[in-house]
Amino acid sequence: SDLDVDPSDLKRIETLLFRYTSVSPRAPYIYFANSQGGFIGVNRTLGSVPLVLEQKPGEPQRRTWKANNPGEREASPLGGAQVYDSTLRPWYKIAEAADGPTWTPVYSSARTGIGVLTMTIPIRQEGKGLRGVLAMNLPLNHVERLLMDLNLGPQARVFVLERDGGFVGGIVN
Repeated sequence: SDLDVDPSDLKRIETLLFRYTSVSPRAPYIYFANSQGGFIGVNRTLGSVPLVLEQKPGEPQRRTWKANNPGEREASPLGGAQVYDSTLRPWYKIAEAADGPTWTPVYSSARTGIGVLTMTIPIRQEGKGLRGVLAMNLPLNHVERLLMDLNLGPQARVFVLERDGGFVGGIVN
């Protein structure tokens, strides 16, 4: 099953992320970071060719490739490598402290700089603790589109707030 994947097997996880991101345009960027510093993500938000972001454990930099299928990357990564430590990112820290799936507050994406909300799922193994974090970004402009797709009455108002009351977005008909 998909849930029985070794958190250090980034190749297998890449295959699963390709599958998951192809299911819905509402989940265009899904990624996984393991507790050893490995990172793999599949991003379909920037056009038709998926991007694969990868950082091998022990390497200080995350690289991005164009890839049409899992494991079939272009020969050279795009642009320069990005110094990155997923275990220090807000989404990882929040998942690390959570007992189950949770949402982050709004923060800036390390790759794009745009405001995002991230749904995180900590992956734990009995006796071994946190093995990694599975995450999906929801850029704030996607939140606005989701709200606009709601079929609301003429007097409806919808607001999305963070747990602390901070305003994320809203619509007024």
